[in-house]
Amino acid sequence: MEKYKIEFFNYPRYYPGTVYEATIKRVSERYLPSVSAIYTFGSKITPGISDIDFIMVVDDKSASIPISLRLFLLDKKAKYVVSHPFFFITKGDMEDIRLIYPNANFKLVAGKEVSLNKINTEENRFCELVTSIDLILRHFPRDYLISLSKNRVDVRELLLRLNALTISFDALKRGGRKTEPGWDDFYEEIKRVRRTWFTMDKKGRERILLRLGRSAIHISIGLTEEFNRLLRRYVYVEGEGVIYRGFQNKAMFIKNWSREGATDWVKKKRVYVPLPLEFAALLSEYSKHKGPVSNYIKRNLEGNIDFEIKNRALIKKRIDILNNQALLANRLKHSHFTAFIDFGYKSNSGIINKIFNLIKKIKHRKI
Repeated sequence: MEKYKIEFFNYPRYYPGTVYEATIKRVSERYLPSVSAIYTFGSKITPGISDIDFIMVVDDKSASIPISLRLFLLDKKAKYVVSHPFFFITKGDMEDIRLIYPNANFKLVAGKEVSLNKINTEENRFCELVTSIDLILRHFPRDYLISLSKNRVDVRELLLRLNALTISFDALKRGGRKTEPGWDDFYEEIKRVRRTWFTMDKKGRERILLRLGRSAIHISIGLTEEFNRLLRRYVYVEGEGVIYRGFQNKAMFIKNWSREGATDWVKKKRVYVPLPLEFAALLSEYSKHKGPVSNYIKRNLEGNIDFEIKNRALIKKRIDILNNQALLANRLKHSHFTAFIDFGYKSNSGIINKIFNLIKKIKHRKI
């Protein structure tokens, strides 16, 4: 380890499940009745490692929240277990949340329950596939490269990002694709390391985490290939290439994309992530609709492709939800997440968001 001069920082701090429960209670007390319902979603909590994903539901687009709730302000302990800002959504769009996260475990923790609309098996399969691909644009293999950049490892962030990779494994299996040799062992090791982190030897767990992070770079590229095979059931595309310049989502969509070519990109540490050309068809379809996210995609998508794509009505419903979240963020002027998936679009409404976005851009240039 010494010869690599790796610096590990932001180590997980153990907090029992009762702290997570108390945090949910405090957040609920603070935000009700300004919001009509509060949900959490995600995988089972691993105390000290996991974070909490909150969804704040407002009745309609005319809702308002106090200035004090526009910021992500929590005490130190609560901020640790929450880790990141919240999502905001209207009740009407929350009813269709299964179009974004078909298999997520949504739990009402406060307020009035929203009746979530059911979707059929084929809609479930398609929507989970598309969400997986949308998240690949933002995260694969970008997250793991950033986590290991400059020989500095953000320990807790990498543990969270590795857990996100296991969710992609689950989605791939539900889509009918088999994992490759070694992937199941990788999956189980991530689960084990997260579960036993606080009982492991410090040097030993650092070595394992570093190995898992490096493996994640290449496995995430392999997952990209597998999800593209699934996408080809729904998309046919012709063209040479497309560039997307979205903030923290920069990508080049390549004809005849290959795992080997993507791996070569990793070695050269280029800014634009190479992705299959079929993925660009989804972005192009999103850009046809009205709303801040769609308009942002359209402005940052360069290149022409001809494509045929199935389930256009479902795709429209999905992007409508994200556009509506962005419109809500702009009107409420909150500094929480703009949308479940934003493709690089950030709300610039209000002086606080203008300042935050400037800081983010400066920080991102340094990576």
